[in-house]
Amino acid sequence: MVNNYGNNLLLLSTIIIMAGIILAIAFTEVIPNGAYPYLIFTMATSLIFHTTLITNYIQVQDVYGEYYIAQSVLKTHFWEYYVGDTPYNSVLSTTILPIIFHYISKVSLTWIYKIIFPTFLALIPLILYRIYTSYISPKMAFLSVVLFMGIHSFFITVPFIPKQVTAEVFLLLLLHVTFSREIEHRNFLLTVFGVSIVMSHYGTAYLVLGMLIFAKIWGYLTSSLSKSTSPKSVLSNLYIALYAIVVFGWYANMSEMISLSSVLRRVPSIVRLVASGVLFSTKYSRGASLLTKQLPLLGAIDKYLYLAIGAFSAVGLIIATIETYLKDIEKPRFDTAYIAFSVYWMLILGATILIPHFAMMNPYRLYHLSMITLSPFVMLGLQRTLKIFERFFTLNHIRVAGVILVVFVLLNTGALNEILRLPPFYSSSLNQDTALQLGGIEDKRMVYGRLITTWDVQSSMWISTFWNSSRLIYSNRWGYGSASLHSYGELPVKNIESMTPDGVIPKNNYIYIPYIFKKLRLWYTVDTLGQPKYFNATNLYTKLAVEYSIIYNNHGTQVLWS
Repeated sequence: MVNNYGNNLLLLSTIIIMAGIILAIAFTEVIPNGAYPYLIFTMATSLIFHTTLITNYIQVQDVYGEYYIAQSVLKTHFWEYYVGDTPYNSVLSTTILPIIFHYISKVSLTWIYKIIFPTFLALIPLILYRIYTSYISPKMAFLSVVLFMGIHSFFITVPFIPKQVTAEVFLLLLLHVTFSREIEHRNFLLTVFGVSIVMSHYGTAYLVLGMLIFAKIWGYLTSSLSKSTSPKSVLSNLYIALYAIVVFGWYANMSEMISLSSVLRRVPSIVRLVASGVLFSTKYSRGASLLTKQLPLLGAIDKYLYLAIGAFSAVGLIIATIETYLKDIEKPRFDTAYIAFSVYWMLILGATILIPHFAMMNPYRLYHLSMITLSPFVMLGLQRTLKIFERFFTLNHIRVAGVILVVFVLLNTGALNEILRLPPFYSSSLNQDTALQLGGIEDKRMVYGRLITTWDVQSSMWISTFWNSSRLIYSNRWGYGSASLHSYGELPVKNIESMTPDGVIPKNNYIYIPYIFKKLRLWYTVDTLGQPKYFNATNLYTKLAVEYSIIYNNHGTQVLWS
């Protein structure tokens, strides 16, 4: 309905129904516990597909680079395990897995990325629910999973990062085996899932290695305090050593450790800035920049909800840690491995905000990964916080959590913004018309800056057919500027250059004007933190159109010749 008629009523109704389900579970016993897994999977797929199925093309996330690699493997029927300077080619989730899906399903790569990988992402909340019910009640576990799904990175950012989706599935399976005491062949499964994480995503692989090492050190430091038992297999010296060997051995051979090298190159500047007292700097920290960003009313409410979630998770984690190590409780709620993993991810979140240049992976993605273990502590922290005020009034923490989560989901999906017609508008599914009618530059770029249109694809395929490979294409090497050129045009990023706001282009080169630039007159530069800064590009477009020759025009995009 949105793609063909611009009508978002069905999607909006779906989000409202989800809100009703959350309230029904929080306030009543109408829905039995046995229905929770079904509801979780249904809600997860609805949230994810309401994003991925907009337009007939992939979106502007990491997937457009992954699509390019997969296309090259599909065309040659051969994986050149080390090509160029991109880490995308070093993982099987990008090079081999989508090709297997393609030959099994007989559908195009586009729909593998829009349907099949997102379906695997929808399985993650189910595994989370199974893990959470080992520690908290089914109702609290359900609300914890809803919190995880309600974070916008779950259904906006991560679905179009297939390598992270694949790694997360194996990470959740690893955690499930770790915390379950009923699974046979534990060591074999842990080995398979650990190796699979490494071969799926370099960023997640390194973070999991850090998690295992941290948990081992934590175990040594707290061994005299804990009365609880903890799964040993995943924290054994042999397992951690094996995992580390696989990580470094795989990426040393497959990509010469490009991703790790880029991290290590930043360490001296990070140390230098921290030593000089630079912390929580909007100039150097992507997390701090996002946290201090000025937002309209609904955006500010959403931001403070995120801050409250962070505060409740910290409170819950502190309480659980005290119960596990310091209180005389024969059987604490959480085991030591779960506490150790959660402390690690809480520190990752803090470093994302405080330490300059730390968040080299998008802060939204780090937040998403952190909430895998931290979500139950939000419920626990809220419960204990409300107990403080019991002498003044009594509130049921489940009901309070239900109300908060409804507001949280409605804000993060953009549904409440659409109903009230108040900015910020950032949903490419729900807010397309309202962003154009009522939104500013930031709203338009959030809604349309992720969408590859038919016009973008047509022009990209045209230019890839007729371009002179000795000439450069001026658009933007990162994000929207190169997305359709790189994926559907199959043009190497090295042949795409970023045009400057002054519109000066060297002679005898191509200039690519994508849909968002031509129709919405928006364009962008990339700041020192790697974030796009959009501006009104009317003057830039006029200058380019006047000074350079139009050699292709499909009324949505243009190609010029300098």
